[in-house]
Amino acid sequence: MKTTIIACVMALCAAFIPADAGAQETEKQKEIIDVVHRTNDYFMQKYNDPTKDTFVKKLRTSNLWTRAVYYEGLMALYDIDPQQRYIDYTDRWADYHKWTARGSVNDMDADNQCCQQTYIDRHVQSGMKKDMSKVKENLDHQMATGKYSYWTWSPFWTNHLYNSDHVRYLDCYIYSPTMGLKAPSSDAIDIDVCHDVIIDGCYMSVNDDAVAIKGGKGTWADKAPENGPNFNILIQNCKYGVVHGCLTLGSESVYDRNIVLRNIEVDNANRVLWLKMRPDTPQHYEYVTVDNISGTTGSFLVVRPWTQFFNPEDRSDMPKSRCNNIVMTNIQMECRNFFDVGTSDKYLLRDFTFKNINVKDEKKAFDKTMIENTIVENVTIL
Repeated sequence: MKTTIIACVMALCAAFIPADAGAQETEKQKEIIDVVHRTNDYFMQKYNDPTKDTFVKKLRTSNLWTRAVYYEGLMALYDIDPQQRYIDYTDRWADYHKWTARGSVNDMDADNQCCQQTYIDRHVQSGMKKDMSKVKENLDHQMATGKYSYWTWSPFWTNHLYNSDHVRYLDCYIYSPTMGLKAPSSDAIDIDVCHDVIIDGCYMSVNDDAVAIKGGKGTWADKAPENGPNFNILIQNCKYGVVHGCLTLGSESVYDRNIVLRNIEVDNANRVLWLKMRPDTPQHYEYVTVDNISGTTGSFLVVRPWTQFFNPEDRSDMPKSRCNNIVMTNIQMECRNFFDVGTSDKYLLRDFTFKNINVKDEKKAFDKTMIENTIVENVTIL
């Protein structure tokens, strides 16, 4: 537990201290980095030999998951404070364990594979000079089994892409508990300031959104350099179990464009397309296509204000949020509410298309007049 806490402190530091902090550091940032240094110095002094087994009730090799989490934190610290001793300490540990998963190259327990995250970090940091043959052998062995449910426990967001491009998720099985002791905030895939992302042939069942498009929130979110757009995103041939939203734009999102959700099967999702509109954030969602969707859902289309962590500020030139050029076509669904749409003076809805739709809808609330310039072709709502 101490190791995990230390790693969390160090990883959190990376989120608050910029790589070029220098003279720009605030007093609060200096306080944080001071705590991280003292915490890590304590750990490295107490466990000055990283090859030694750990002992908490029993002996365990030092590449167990709790120690591996510490090294992930140490790599985050190195990113903002590149001291050679951090690398020497890490490489001594990895060399001793032969850059191999705990147990063997055939071990498929995620706890025992955790150390390989740091191995990969060091491989990248070294200019691709570390021996990744055992890591590759381990992952190739796992993939060759044809089983997708090795990694099933998700305590929070499972995959969060930030400032990335040309990323592919192929044939992934992403799951977290949705009954009993549920995993909180366990989005399957978050896409945050990214472009050219493909999610193909995946199964997602989580206690939050399946695919959430992010990018920043707040009154000045469109001006902050760390925020940005998401575009050219394709989600296809996927199956959904219980999820809050199959495709959710926002709420922490500024500009999303050219997003396609197609050829999917839905088994009792809460929503299919969810456009979260934050009144405190300038948002623009456009050219979103939802095509060839079948199954059962609570609501199919949801457009509503979202005020979680609502914090509006004064801004005289605040842009009006809008959603435009949203297309839904070839839909065969059973819904409690196909058209769950609310209007607001904070956003504009226009140029929505509903085409080739056949749904059973308990609420029967569809009203094309709520959205400016709505196109309706071959729509049957029973």
